[in-house]
Amino acid sequence: MFKDFDRCWSLLEDAHVLSQPWAWLHVRVHGSMFVAAIVQRDVREVRGQLSRIAVAGPGSMSGRYPTGNTGRARVPATQPMPIRSDLVEILERSGQRIN
Repeated sequence: MFKDFDRCWSLLEDAHVLSQPWAWLHVRVHGSMFVAAIVQRDVREVRGQLSRIAVAGPGSMSGRYPTGNTGRARVPATQPMPIRSDLVEILERSGQRIN
C-alpha cells in the first residue's frame, strides 16, 4: 500500500503551527507526528517527537513557544519560523495576535 508521507508531514506541520497557542491541541499534534514517525520507521523523528511531546503543553500554556516552528525533529525545537499568510489569517480569525 502506498502512503504519501510527504503530504502527511505537510499537513501535520500546518496543524502544528495552528495548534501552538493551545496546549492540548499542540500536544495532540505532536502525538500524531509521533505516530507518523513510527509508521514511517523514522527513529530520529520518533525521538524528536518524544521530547517535543514533553514540552509542548507547558510551552503553550506559558506562551513560550517558537511561533511558526513546524514541529519536526529536523528543525531546532526553539527556532521561530515564518508563518504562511493563509495560516496567519486562520490564527488571526481565531483571535490570536501574530507578531
